[in-house]
Amino acid sequence: MKKIYKQNLRYLFYMTILFSIFFYRYSGSWYWTFKHKVKYHNFIAYSNDTSENTQKLLVEANLVLNEYVNFYKDTNIELKLNDQLLFHMKIYETQEEFKRYSPVYWAEGYYQEPYSNFYLEFDTPNPYHGMRHEVIHQFNTELMKRTMPVWLNEGMACYFSTCMILNGKFEFDKIDYNSYPAWWLKLSFLRSGNLEADKKTYKVIPLIALLQDQEPINITRNVNLYYLHWWTFFHFLVDGKNGKYKQGLLKFIQSEHELKDFKKLIGEPIQLEKEWYEYLKTFK
Repeated sequence: MKKIYKQNLRYLFYMTILFSIFFYRYSGSWYWTFKHKVKYHNFIAYSNDTSENTQKLLVEANLVLNEYVNFYKDTNIELKLNDQLLFHMKIYETQEEFKRYSPVYWAEGYYQEPYSNFYLEFDTPNPYHGMRHEVIHQFNTELMKRTMPVWLNEGMACYFSTCMILNGKFEFDKIDYNSYPAWWLKLSFLRSGNLEADKKTYKVIPLIALLQDQEPINITRNVNLYYLHWWTFFHFLVDGKNGKYKQGLLKFIQSEHELKDFKKLIGEPIQLEKEWYEYLKTFK
């Protein structure tokens, strides 16, 4: 009887430790509190950064929103902005605080309807790139109201977050290498110059796999490589070949996102893969 009691006591002890770890790691979303609530145009931020920094971020977020709407100006997509449409943000004070509440351990930001979640680092060259990335996911869901395949959703978010903004204007042809995933380009996207050889070793993930949201190699262990693919391929479809594929891409965004739609509206993956591989040389 005494032995059983000790075993139960030990079991209770271990379960208490596990519960404590779980509570610390995952209960944050239930109990997170904020210092400031700041509204600016169509944005509301719940922030643990300073009110001044939060206001600066919201000004930048509004630039992203205007450019997002402008991206669709030559389409029949109607994006309805009004005073009742509000995009909500949670801004964490530090990376450590953000990590404590994040459901994905490797993420530096995430969107979980109705909040985009991120932190600011004003001592870095580009403190806003994480916000720019997450609000594109937010706009796709809450303004565009479409569910997109991963390559399209992430590629578009990277396209908006990696370009430079000069004098309030987006310069998509100027890459900010202080933004994610651009800073990994030379470290994680090492190519030999031979497309077929690189595909065999998965230095380059086959385009047909990306288009169907397949994972020929583990995404958790190769997350930067996947983001580099999504970003550069979307960039190619918008700006490559002097914008040859942009109108097809815009039509594809309005489609059901099937592979047959991609082939009909944009082109054959095998040919596009070759052109995209060459386009990668333009990224320095």
